[in-house]
Amino acid sequence: MENNIKIDGILGVSAGALFGMNYKSKQIGRVIRYNKKYAGNKNYMGLYSFITT
Repeated sequence: MENNIKIDGILGVSAGALFGMNYKSKQIGRVIRYNKKYAGNKNYMGLYSFITT
């Protein structure tokens, strides 16, 4: 984003889809902000979330 690289679309699965969506949103720093904010939340991602949903 900081180098003004344009993309038409993104394909991804699981975390790749989330990171792709963050890139497409053009919000620099969004990925790290949200991962740090929710990293300790067992419902965010991980085995607990996988098993219970």
